[in-house]
Amino acid sequence: MTRSEHLLDQIGRTVRRRFDLSSDRQLVLKVLRFEENCSKVEGIFILSRYFDVPYVEALATVHNSSHWSDSKEVDEQLSEDFWTHARAISDRSENE
Repeated sequence: MTRSEHLLDQIGRTVRRRFDLSSDRQLVLKVLRFEENCSKVEGIFILSRYFDVPYVEALATVHNSSHWSDSKEVDEQLSEDFWTHARAISDRSENE
């Protein structure tokens, strides 16, 4: 379950006050994960919205962060499975 947008806004503003835009992103992510108990998706959202990081860059930064390394393998497998099934469905519909 994700937190409300209002709570994420509070967390984003609080963390943003602690760090400027040039701060080490890994330190920001460490605070988000371990002090604010943010999920990976929430970390991406906050990094993107409050630190002016483009979404794709925020996604890659969080995904490759040592602070979320415990979920990286599972996320990659989930993504691979999704695309495998999507291609299979596409191939079936093209053959019909």
